[in-house]
Amino acid sequence: MSLSPLETDLDGGEFVPESANPLRLDVLGPQGETLRSVDLNQAVLTIGQAPGNQLMLEADGVSRYHLRIANDGKRVSVTDLGGRSGTLLNEQRLTPHSEAAMAPGAILRVGPFRLRLSEVRSASTATTTVAQHVVHGALALALAGGRETLEITPGQATVVVLVLTNNGDTPENATLAVEGIPADWVRLPEAALEVPPGSPLSLPVQILAPRESASRAGEYSVTLRARTQGSSEICAVSARWTVLPFSGSSFEMRPQKRAVRGTANVTYTLVLENSGNQLAGFSLRAGEDEPALDYQLDQNRVTLEPGASASINLEVQARENPSGRSQNYTFSVRAQPAAGTPLLATGQLTQQRPFPIWVIPTALLGLVALIALGSLLAWWLGQGTRVAVASQAGVTGVPEGMSLVPTAGEEAIMQTVQAADAAAAQAREVDALQAQLATAQN
Repeated sequence: MSLSPLETDLDGGEFVPESANPLRLDVLGPQGETLRSVDLNQAVLTIGQAPGNQLMLEADGVSRYHLRIANDGKRVSVTDLGGRSGTLLNEQRLTPHSEAAMAPGAILRVGPFRLRLSEVRSASTATTTVAQHVVHGALALALAGGRETLEITPGQATVVVLVLTNNGDTPENATLAVEGIPADWVRLPEAALEVPPGSPLSLPVQILAPRESASRAGEYSVTLRARTQGSSEICAVSARWTVLPFSGSSFEMRPQKRAVRGTANVTYTLVLENSGNQLAGFSLRAGEDEPALDYQLDQNRVTLEPGASASINLEVQARENPSGRSQNYTFSVRAQPAAGTPLLATGQLTQQRPFPIWVIPTALLGLVALIALGSLLAWWLGQGTRVAVASQAGVTGVPEGMSLVPTAGEEAIMQTVQAADAAAAQAREVDALQAQLATAQN
């Protein structure tokens, strides 16, 4: 296993100016140790075994031209060039010759190597020796076993050993503190420690970053400090610890079932959440499995910060249904991340049978008939009142001018009612005939 001489060693002293917001690619060994680092100060970086690559990695599982990393100053992307062993991005296999976004903190697996994309915080930070020990007074602090560079997997505990040395002649009481990462990730003793003179004190310390979005992937500049009680003496050790990325997301449709009459539009809400600890981008596509519907998304690409969620509106429209019967449709929306398995949200739409064509004219004719019947009833009530008054006055028989033969108005009302009944019956026959024709065509 060998590395190209074109790389920049951690102690080489070459760094991108802070104003350029530089990025660095760290080559990690089997134990997570940093073997070399390469500044991404070029538009394209190719990686493989061939000497023509900017980063040459020689090992089993690495192709001659394995992958390409592009940096346009705003976005970093990676492309697998079709090697036999493939490339993993955050443990998800990349599609050959397909570009995928790569955020700071992301991990590429190329053969036995892991390549981590990191941000260079500042030139002063980068040029600081990793195993830095700051000593004031008699007390000294160090990390055993070279754990100044460390990978932290969220949800998994890691143990480092702090070594306190008292170079004085009397015992010292020291309290410990951590800076640069959340204090609750590091289980330091709350009580003061007594450090005897001349004999190093080894203290195992557990580090546990919770597996949640708040444990952002990336590199952290960490400082562990020991302060002696009763004085201002401080000793410290600096470290560079990296929180590894993990992916997590959810995708659902609300509501899952809707109903519509005819060809009206209905709206669904898609809820997409990034439960991982790194930036995640998704492309959305709707209805590839159900072409009988029309779809409209209010956005086709979504980028989410860790722990963030987004709501996307989806309008669905059913087309004309020649059968005249109710139809049920099942469709899905695909959210494709930059790397990995797509997410699916499934919905259902019921297209109800439209109103029969005879309903509206029948309703109108029925309204006319009701008005006519009301007028007829009012007329009969008026005639009955006049007959009753005449009877009370001693008048017998049919009053002069009153006829029991239906008048022209009464005949018109009765004809209107009969016409309404006939029109309704004819419309029902037409609707039944259309249904029979549709059944025969199917």
